[in-house]
Amino acid sequence: GELEARATAAMAEPCICPPSAIPFITEFHYDDSSGGVGEFIEVAVPCNIDLVNDDVKVLIVDGGFPEPALYVATVSQFDQGESEGGITLYSAFIGSEVLPGLPNGFLGDGLAIIVNETVYLSTFISYEGTAFINGFASVDIGIFEGPTTAPGSSISAFGVGWAATDFMWQEEPADSKGAINAQMILKCPDPAPPAPPYVVPPDCSCAQLEGPVEPFITEIHYLDTEGGVQQFVEIAVPCTMSINSIYLVILDNFQNYVDDDHIPGYMFQEGEKLGDFTLYHIYTDLPNTANGDGLSLDINGIAQDFLGSTFISWGGQLQQGENLSFQLPADVAESMSTPTGSSVGLSGSGYSFGDFTFVTFDQSTPGQLNQGMLLSCQGLTQCEGAGSGDFNSDGQINVLDVVSGVNVILKVEVGPCFDSVGDINSDGVFNVLDIVAMVNVILAG
Repeated sequence: GELEARATAAMAEPCICPPSAIPFITEFHYDDSSGGVGEFIEVAVPCNIDLVNDDVKVLIVDGGFPEPALYVATVSQFDQGESEGGITLYSAFIGSEVLPGLPNGFLGDGLAIIVNETVYLSTFISYEGTAFINGFASVDIGIFEGPTTAPGSSISAFGVGWAATDFMWQEEPADSKGAINAQMILKCPDPAPPAPPYVVPPDCSCAQLEGPVEPFITEIHYLDTEGGVQQFVEIAVPCTMSINSIYLVILDNFQNYVDDDHIPGYMFQEGEKLGDFTLYHIYTDLPNTANGDGLSLDINGIAQDFLGSTFISWGGQLQQGENLSFQLPADVAESMSTPTGSSVGLSGSGYSFGDFTFVTFDQSTPGQLNQGMLLSCQGLTQCEGAGSGDFNSDGQINVLDVVSGVNVILKVEVGPCFDSVGDINSDGVFNVLDIVAMVNVILAG
């Protein structure tokens, strides 16, 4: 159909908009002296959104009495307008099957964007007061129309950018439905310069292991006594991949309305290089709604949302597909009583998320190795005494080694080879079964 033809034509040129770009409202008209002639909504759709395969809707919030009402309009049924900077305008008049109506009450009416059943709260605006979606408040644009508004006018966004938060609002005496607004420039950011193909260093131990070694989140700070000063995220990236292949996904959950944001890896600051790993960090706003917020990593366009690796949350558990997040334990989760300058991070030794334990730090160290943390992809056979159980290297297994083994499991003692030394049963992991085997060796005398 016509929409498929538009999509095919758009694909002929490379998209310059980032994967995180979300449609947003750019212009609308809902009331005037004639009762509302030519009422409409206009939406800016970035080129990374495919209206054939992506379900994009405008959520219309009627704050009317006695009960608010919600209804939607499907953007793929709107008329296509002008394009600029990788973004295309789509608009529809009110009074049709596409867009049955816009509210113009006095209790706060609003508009927001839904993409594939996710309400993006960053696009939630309102007029004539504050609107609400399940308790979440809109941003009131502070401009409204009424009986003195001239027919043919509109409320339009102005500014430069590619996201809802880049623009402000103004009254326009003549609408520009389907055309670029006055004082508006639509422009997705210039793409990052293409990086040369990543070459795995010849001394990368991670490349010698069976199966992929994934990046993982190592330290965060999201809440403190001042609401969250210098919030940040730190990740450890193995020597088998480039930071440029990673996106950080921030998940803001407000009463089941999950808003997400994607930050490309090239925006991170490089920190310490630790042989097989490099630490990267970024200062960014992190949510703390107490309803379950979180972080995940996207690698080469594939969400790494498996449990206990790159998908973590606080204040509640999140779900992506069939996968649940690893929720920060209550004894380390941050709160309004958490001192500024502190953080939550991993402690222990190894090369994957499961090798470590979350603890609290009085002093955050973004870009630097956490206290009590050792990162290494060294295999079991690369450690002297691997599989012997002789932690203190005195040539025998005794009670002192059992105590050390228990401390290693509890993360009291850490070291790059401790797990491999204690792996007596050679199953690739050091756990309670190995402690039992060590005790049996001692009893066998």
